[in-house]
Amino acid sequence: MRSLLQQCCYLAAGLLLLIAFWPPAVAAATEKEILLQFKGNITSDPYNSLISWDLDADQCRDYSGVFCDPFGNVNKIVLWNTSLAGVLSPALSELKSLRVLTLFGNRFTGNIPQEYQELTTLWKINVSSNALSGPIPEFLGGLPSIRFLDLSRNMFEGQIPSSLFSVCEKTKFISLSHNNLSGTIPIIINNCVNLEGFDVSFNGLSGELPSQICEIPSLDYLSVRNNMLTGSVEEQISSCQRLKLLDLGSNLFTGNPPFRVLELEIMC
Repeated sequence: MRSLLQQCCYLAAGLLLLIAFWPPAVAAATEKEILLQFKGNITSDPYNSLISWDLDADQCRDYSGVFCDPFGNVNKIVLWNTSLAGVLSPALSELKSLRVLTLFGNRFTGNIPQEYQELTTLWKINVSSNALSGPIPEFLGGLPSIRFLDLSRNMFEGQIPSSLFSVCEKTKFISLSHNNLSGTIPIIINNCVNLEGFDVSFNGLSGELPSQICEIPSLDYLSVRNNMLTGSVEEQISSCQRLKLLDLGSNLFTGNPPFRVLELEIMC
């Protein structure tokens, strides 16, 4: 009995010693701290748009451009036409209830952080009219809740990744216009069965317009203006008669558009 008691004492002492030297757990950053990390990446705020983002303020009530759900979780960040400069903070990926990220009309550089692939609740991304560059992040096509994706008027380059259309059953609108994109339009775009608008105008895209794109039953608007697309314009238009607006202008299509057979608004 004494031996068993001694063993228990030794075990207890060992556990106490282990606890004493065990590194302390790192607490998860609060949503306020995450937002302040975003602010910390801003190098210029000419209109003092983030002046209300203070440690002593309430992020849901006081932070300009920040909105919360009824449970006090940040679900929207809307900062448009504020001329903020800097890079996008990877810390935003820890906002587990974030649904809307609207940052158009700023001066953000770099690319969309890879960490944003964790934002599975995100259904709207609008970062148009910034100075973002590099390839279009492939992980954007894996975000399961995306409805609206606007990357227009930036400096993205390279090909449109096929993965952008891998999980897009809920996506309604995609704009990649006014970038430096090249290559072809992936034919698997018809995976986006609920797509209503697709704009890739003012890029350097080549090849033919995939016939599959006009098979999307909900598609109303398609613009491929100012690219280097080829093929018969008559064939392209004939397969897209169901659209309300089709803009094929300033490409390398051959032939004349058969306006007489169309009831859609067309720009060539």
